[in-house]
Amino acid sequence: MRGPGERVTAYREGGWAPREGAPPPLGRAHAPRFAVLMALFGTAVAAAGVAGGNREPAPAPPRAESQETAPAPAATPSDANAPPPRTLVDSGDGGSDLGVAEGFRDEMTDLGFELPKRSVEAIDFELIDPEGMHHKLSAYRGSIVFLNFWATWCVPCRTEMPAMQAVHDILLAEGTPFRMVAINMQEAPAAVRAFVDELGLSFDILIDETGKTGATYAARTLPISYVIGKDGAILARIIGIREWADPVYVDLFQRLAAI
Repeated sequence: MRGPGERVTAYREGGWAPREGAPPPLGRAHAPRFAVLMALFGTAVAAAGVAGGNREPAPAPPRAESQETAPAPAATPSDANAPPPRTLVDSGDGGSDLGVAEGFRDEMTDLGFELPKRSVEAIDFELIDPEGMHHKLSAYRGSIVFLNFWATWCVPCRTEMPAMQAVHDILLAEGTPFRMVAINMQEAPAAVRAFVDELGLSFDILIDETGKTGATYAARTLPISYVIGKDGAILARIIGIREWADPVYVDLFQRLAAI
């Protein structure tokens, strides 16, 4: 995994390619989705310079998504003639190679995930948990990582946490190499600890005290989640809440982890 600030232009170059015709997540503006995503990643690239040591002010706090759970996008008449989704890796010769995720491209797109056009390696970070212990993203290498950004004041975040806990419990019991990691945005450890205790969460909860990690990952709207492969490459991201305990998502994570 890259260190903070290293080769961050991959975010700009990789970009994201949602399925043509897919509706925007609930609660977002009705601007063209691709333009919104490119704007978000322009912000992410600039913010990565902050993570690399530039003394710029922390970004404004992110806003919460709609409380409703957005359903998986349904097929529309325009989908029949739509070109295939752009791939995670662009070989530059007109071909494509998604690597371990090759067989999951269409499935993940249909479930509402957004796939980068080219391979994007997750930028490493080191954050504390509510008890003050340090955790690095690179330490999770070898497992599928579900990386979620959230806040205690975000009602949709609270809504999806029980489903995230359920996925964690199911895959942990099976011994699946899968890690649920939820990053709180700039709140006091005591407040985060109280929230965790109230909901009975047992997966890894980290705190982004400065907001730099959230800025690097374009967490301008909460919740936002990334799926990171066992090799440290970002496979996809998704904005808004989902019913993560639904068997369709559990099965997807199991199969990704099995490769």
